[in-house]
Amino acid sequence: MVITSLIVVMLLVSAVAYVNETQKNSPVSQVEGGFGLAAVRQSLEHAVLSGLVNASNSGNESALQSNLERLKSVLENVSYDAILNLRYEPLNDTGYVGGVCLSWNESGRGVSGACVDFALNSSGNLHSSYSEFSVNVTSSVDVAGSYSVVNGSLVEVNVDCHVWNEDKPAAMAGFEVYYEYGGLGVWHPTLANVTDSGDGSYRFSFAAQTSGSPNPLQVSLHVRDVRGVSVWANATCMQV
Repeated sequence: MVITSLIVVMLLVSAVAYVNETQKNSPVSQVEGGFGLAAVRQSLEHAVLSGLVNASNSGNESALQSNLERLKSVLENVSYDAILNLRYEPLNDTGYVGGVCLSWNESGRGVSGACVDFALNSSGNLHSSYSEFSVNVTSSVDVAGSYSVVNGSLVEVNVDCHVWNEDKPAAMAGFEVYYEYGGLGVWHPTLANVTDSGDGSYRFSFAAQTSGSPNPLQVSLHVRDVRGVSVWANATCMQV
């Protein structure tokens, strides 16, 4: 997924170069449509997404900065009919470091996000423009669950998960489920049956062996959405 995203970015850059080269011999009315800058913006959006995919799957949070610096260099050195200047500032606030936020905790909510502010200036003989915009890519999950005793130390666990992209329901592409019981700190991977509600909501059901005492059961859900972004969340399941 990381490689695919980077390929998409470079293809978009190539498209920008092609459009601007062909525009050199086009009438003014065709040049000032701004398609080239629209393609630049799209390539920046893909670069931010690619950086988040890399960071959330590998833990390499510097990938975003590397992607943007490489793309900036390419964009500013492509043969344009105008001079392009790109400035960017990754968010460093409220959980974001270098534009990346990986907030995976015990509260039942997990967030993987990337946020970058851009300033794009294009100046030439035929057309000049300036724009400022932010690219914010956020994948998040909300997890809650409970368990019931089947027989002795065997319990049935049900975990509900909601997947979001920019606060809109999103689809899941893959997952891993772990559980911990008795406060021993040992996480057990497990297979789970999944029910997809079709609206970004999923239910995971699995059987787990416990100590037989009525202790809370901890679950850890590792989700990868269809964009390739990974996000984890832990939650406490109580007996019902």
